[in-house]
Amino acid sequence: MALPPAVNIGTAPNSGNGDPNRTSFDKLNKRDDWLDANKAPVDSPKIQTRLDLAAAAFSASFRDDGSGNLGWYVGAAGAADGAQVKVASVDKATGEVALSNEASDKVSLSVSGFGYRLVAAGTEGYNGFASLRRGGDGLETVRIRSAGVSFFNSGNVGIGTSSPGMRLHVVASDTPTALMFVGATKGIRFGFDTGGSKIEGVDSTGVGSFQPLTLSGSGVYIGNNLSPTADNTFASGTASLRWSVVYAGTGTINTSDAREKVTVDGEDITEATGWSVTPPTEAELRVARRLLAATGFYKFKDAVATKGLDKARRHFGLTVQFALQVCDEEGVDPWSIGIFCRDEITRKVMRPQTVSEQKTEPVEPELVIEIIDGIPTQVLREREPQPVFEMKPVIGRGGEVVMQTVIVEGASGFPVERQEPLLHPVPVMIEVTREVEIEEPAGERLGFRYDQLALFMMAGLVPTE
Repeated sequence: MALPPAVNIGTAPNSGNGDPNRTSFDKLNKRDDWLDANKAPVDSPKIQTRLDLAAAAFSASFRDDGSGNLGWYVGAAGAADGAQVKVASVDKATGEVALSNEASDKVSLSVSGFGYRLVAAGTEGYNGFASLRRGGDGLETVRIRSAGVSFFNSGNVGIGTSSPGMRLHVVASDTPTALMFVGATKGIRFGFDTGGSKIEGVDSTGVGSFQPLTLSGSGVYIGNNLSPTADNTFASGTASLRWSVVYAGTGTINTSDAREKVTVDGEDITEATGWSVTPPTEAELRVARRLLAATGFYKFKDAVATKGLDKARRHFGLTVQFALQVCDEEGVDPWSIGIFCRDEITRKVMRPQTVSEQKTEPVEPELVIEIIDGIPTQVLREREPQPVFEMKPVIGRGGEVVMQTVIVEGASGFPVERQEPLLHPVPVMIEVTREVEIEEPAGERLGFRYDQLALFMMAGLVPTE
């Protein structure tokens, strides 16, 4: 094996025989010229001060880093101590090895045989981060920042499992606090028990302060009031997606406060006006009487289809189409009265559409261990396709390409610095045709506000002067 051109151990000069390829400590020849004062055995020499390596392309030294720990410094050929860069140090108390780069805020560690490079950076606009980059294309698969955004670019993340089957796969025993997210004042936690999956609001310390939402096979259960985020703005259900039945202890409460109403002519309804509302016209009263006389029984088609004609129950009322016909015959505009409802309905259908999506590439199945009938068994599990990224240079605020200092292996085998563009992964997008679920118009659905209809028909019973 070829030896480096020169090696100095401690303060000793090179071997005095004029041979630059010999070391001043040669174990093969049992030389002990430069052993310490205690004359330690030749198989366990002691470096007293420092170790310097010199070659035509580089210089390196192992010496005290100023804090009593061993430091490793590299630099150009013939570089003095101040011109060398510390790349690593060993803590004398713990033996911990710390990589460093005094020339920039970044440290890079390449792992041979695995095709990955670990990069750690200081401030340099990132507030400190650790990055795991794939070999070859340099795709940054993981970045963890001390502040700001951390991310995983591809693959699945498992917590409590070594074989995650989805983007985030958390495995935990039945517990009310399996997963929790907490902010400055409030948070949310997810848990499980025999009753179902729990979603519960918590305070900033993680203590539950709201009754949970429980999801189970028998339904969704809410342990508190359910309210919209804005008053009198959102509906419960739609004309296309209706609730079949509403069970309640009492009826609904409809606002009937005079302070929120005006007459048909736009006048306030006050005590001075006797709190009076606008009475119906003669034509409207005729409509009311005719509708009341036309009420009767009917059955719903879906109930007949499900239960049969004999078992489907009868309901009492009338049809909107008949009421509209009566209004037309009596010269009354039905859509000026809140009794009548007409809503557009939609249906969900699958239609081919050209969409833009990220390109993916297949991934080989992975060998995992699963418990089958109580026995740990190796099985091949299919993995989701890998999203494809293209590494592109980062453009600075002034339009220039942002450069970064990286540590790479030089021709001599020692780390050297090099300026490279700062690259960032950009999804590769492609146009594909997919069957996409959309909503398309499916006609309209007519209905009554039955509470108002009942009062309207009752008004037709009141004798007129």
